[in-house]
Amino acid sequence: MFHSPVFLSVMILALCFFFVVVLYLLWAFGKMRQSMGHYSLYELESLHDSLEALLIKADESTLNLTDEIKKQEFILKQLLDLVDKRKAELEALIQQSDDVQQAARTPKTEDIKEDVAFYMQRGFTPQEIAKKLGKTVSEVTLLCRVLESQQATGISGKEG
Repeated sequence: MFHSPVFLSVMILALCFFFVVVLYLLWAFGKMRQSMGHYSLYELESLHDSLEALLIKADESTLNLTDEIKKQEFILKQLLDLVDKRKAELEALIQQSDDVQQAARTPKTEDIKEDVAFYMQRGFTPQEIAKKLGKTVSEVTLLCRVLESQQATGISGKEG
């Protein structure tokens, strides 16, 4: 089974040509894949692993932020409760002060003009004033209008 040297040379040359063609086809296929935006399996697995790591970090950050938000929300609720408590205390003190000042004044049975002026200065509505003084809303509303017009014209409310 001895082959001639020419046959061996042709076979070696054909084999070399075959390897060159295979290498060229692999190179051309790789270039074609790159130009089409396709990635190798290794690149895709690497990308998948990095994305998975990023998602895990994002989940951890979300949990941490959620815990921090819950803590801050709890603190804010406590502060709001404290503000509401202080507001109620302040309103009670203002009411006590108004009651004491009103009680210290000499009540007039027929003229409630000063009483209405007292509450108007403190921002009470005619309905609230009527309730406090036990008078009708229309009577107090009329007095409020009179007092406002007197203040606008500069006339003192201490008459009569």
